[in-house]
Amino acid sequence: MLFRFRIINTLNSLFKRIQHSLSNIQNFKKSVIKNQRVYIVGMPGSGKSTWGKKLANALKYSFIDLDEMIEKTAGMSIENIFEQKGEDYFREIENKCLVETASLNNVLVSTGGGCPCYFNNMQLMNNIGITVYLNANKGILVDRILNARKQRPLFFNLLKPEIEVKIDELLIKRIDYYIQAKYTFGIPQESVQTFVNKASQLILTYGF
Repeated sequence: MLFRFRIINTLNSLFKRIQHSLSNIQNFKKSVIKNQRVYIVGMPGSGKSTWGKKLANALKYSFIDLDEMIEKTAGMSIENIFEQKGEDYFREIENKCLVETASLNNVLVSTGGGCPCYFNNMQLMNNIGITVYLNANKGILVDRILNARKQRPLFFNLLKPEIEVKIDELLIKRIDYYIQAKYTFGIPQESVQTFVNKASQLILTYGF
C-alpha cells in the first residue's frame, strides 16, 4: 500500500513538472513571436526598401532602413562615407548598426546589398530574426539603378553596359550569402501585394 502511494506521488510530481515545462515552452514561443525581427536582403535595386515598408505595414512592425541608420551613426551620407572613409569603415559601421537591431522588437530591417557578405552578418540575421531574399532579375536591377534619383556608390557614373557587368560581378560574390535566407521571393514573378500576402502569412505562421 505504501509502495503504491509513493508511486502515485512520484507520477503526480512528474506530471506537474511536465505541465510546467510545457507552459514555459508556450510562453517562450509567444515571447519569440512578439519579439520578431525581419531582415530583407538582396541586390541593389531589388526593392528592399519599397517592398519592405509594405511588408512592415502588413505585419504592424516598425520599418528600419539600415543605410539611413548608418548615416545617422556616422553623421554623413553613404556616398561621403565611401569617398572620405572608404568601404572598410562603412562595413564596420554597418555591422555595428546591425548588431544594435538585435535589441529591437517587432521591426523589419531593409539591409544594404552587401550587408550579408561581411563579418558574420548573415549568420547573425538568421540567428536573431527571419531573413527574406528578394531575388530580382538583372533587367529590373539595371533599370532601377539607372533611373534612381540617388546614385549608389558602387555604381557611381557607370553607363548601362558597365552596370550590367558590375551586377554580374557582385551577384557572383554575394549569391552564396543571399541563398542562406529563410525565404526567397522572385521578382517580377511576385507582385508587391502577392509578396506581402505570402511573406506576412509565412512569418506570422511559422515565426522562427
